[in-house]
Amino acid sequence: MIDVKTVLFSYVITNILIAVFMALLVLEKHRGPLDLLLTDVIMPSMTGLELKERVETLHPGIKTLFMSGYTAEVIAQRGLLEEGPAFIKKPFTVEGLVGKVRGVLDG
Repeated sequence: MIDVKTVLFSYVITNILIAVFMALLVLEKHRGPLDLLLTDVIMPSMTGLELKERVETLHPGIKTLFMSGYTAEVIAQRGLLEEGPAFIKKPFTVEGLVGKVRGVLDG
């Protein structure tokens, strides 16, 4: 018998992998300025920090805002982010995200 939860989980993970790959392709081709990368800290194919480092090679100076359902303390304890990155905890409101983005861009 097929386990529906496993199939759905595999489908979601595959789509996330494709989305990260496609985003990197778009960023490789984009020649204009980019102001902000918004990324999850934990993804199936790479960490948000790894994505940030790859994007920075293509777009030096881009600012990054990390998001996660985990607290900043848990993420720091696991060594998933360097000290002091811009971070917003999920779930967040639109107002909270807008304020955080504005703070990162102004900072």
